[in-house]
Amino acid sequence: IFPQEGGGLWYWQQNLGWLWTASELYPYVYRQGFGWHYFLGASDGSVFLFSYLDETWIDVARETDR
Repeated sequence: IFPQEGGGLWYWQQNLGWLWTASELYPYVYRQGFGWHYFLGASDGSVFLFSYLDETWIDVARETDR
């Protein structure tokens, strides 16, 4: 986790790469190279993000860098 001036932070997620968010933006996160996503949360052991670029839901456990 790398905090940024102004309150945001970059963090690494194994299947998604680098993500950025800030307290005033969360649950919206920016995925480096893939645009903005919405963090839905977890259900039955899976974590889901909505990709605004692709207009699709991503199961984080199954995602790999495209």
